[in-house]
Amino acid sequence: MQKKKLTKKTVLILTASVFLIIAMTIAGASLFLQRYEDKDPIIHKDNESLTSFNGHISESNETDDPIGDASQTFAESFPEISDVSDDISLNEAESSTEENKNESEPEIKHGWVINEYGYTYLYGNCGYEQFNYKSTALERYSASLNSFASLIGPSCRLFNITVPVSSTFAPIPREIYVQDNFYNQSQSAFVSTVGSKLDARITNINVVSELERRYDEGEHVYFRTDRNWTSLGAYSAYKAFCSSAGISAYPIESFVQKDGGEFLGSFYNATSSIELEKDPDLFYYYPALSSIKCSLTVYDNDMVYSEYELCGNDFSIETAYNVYLGRDAARYEINTTAPNRSLLIIGDSSTAPLAPFLASHYSKIDIINPERFNESLTEFLRDRKYDDVLTICYSTNAVNGSYIPSFNIINGVTENE
Repeated sequence: MQKKKLTKKTVLILTASVFLIIAMTIAGASLFLQRYEDKDPIIHKDNESLTSFNGHISESNETDDPIGDASQTFAESFPEISDVSDDISLNEAESSTEENKNESEPEIKHGWVINEYGYTYLYGNCGYEQFNYKSTALERYSASLNSFASLIGPSCRLFNITVPVSSTFAPIPREIYVQDNFYNQSQSAFVSTVGSKLDARITNINVVSELERRYDEGEHVYFRTDRNWTSLGAYSAYKAFCSSAGISAYPIESFVQKDGGEFLGSFYNATSSIELEKDPDLFYYYPALSSIKCSLTVYDNDMVYSEYELCGNDFSIETAYNVYLGRDAARYEINTTAPNRSLLIIGDSSTAPLAPFLASHYSKIDIINPERFNESLTEFLRDRKYDDVLTICYSTNAVNGSYIPSFNIINGVTENE
């Protein structure tokens, strides 16, 4: 009889334990769900704030404000993946990500940072620019190039390079794009469409696929903390330009690589991000061939500077891009001991690391920055002749509401477009 009583007692204890475990499991799950639902969408780390906006990002870079019409859909802003975005809702995508996340890996911080320069997007230790545009911006960009071509004499060869920004290759999961309203239209399609609208005299050089290949192979073609491409990125465009212009490009090994140390660029300057600060870029640059002697004269605001070098100027960790051309200015005049050919470049900061490569092939290079140049281009060209002309700018500037009008003004186009 004693043995049977002991068995019943054991059964009762086990039954009670099972019910207790089930109750604790349900309570724990409820607490987890409550904490997940109450999660603050604004991520704080020290004094850094990465914000995921609820509004949708405008498809246009017409202004500095990326927050646009909330009625704009993900498919409209991101057409290259719109065919699958309708099949997977944001909640489903977030759920899938949560299930597959390796709990041992730290969460990647991401979102928009509002700052005095506008809006900057950060994903982990990388900064990005968003590329979106309206058809009117594309038309205005191609029209400005065609207008410029009409000013150039028929004996001059014309080339155009639209440089993709790094966000076109960013390894950001689709669900993060949606969550943060960070949309990018195809820059390859944009460049191809621009090319189809250009005057027959202009050779449109598409460097998107080559940069993408190098990026995917891990080559350092873009900075993480700065909006610009690196010297290696510019070298890809140099090779493409030389191929189009019938020039024999020098292999990268012909140029002496210089180590500039660590670099914290415009994305860091705008955000003061701790994630960027603790993982700065490594800055390498390539001067012109050692056999080529170069001199540089800088013109800006009625001032003339002759103390700068084409490549190799002094710089700090936050101004490393000044290693090229020395300073931001309206115009640069480069004279070299290269073969007797001349080149005019009209472009933004993407020109800077490209110029030392091209200096190995041209005895004279003039560079005009449309955003600072306030002279009449017609007057400027009156007494100057060039063998080749290159227009070049980042895709974000190509559709920017302030950059292209600057380009049009030097063309002599004054109406508000």
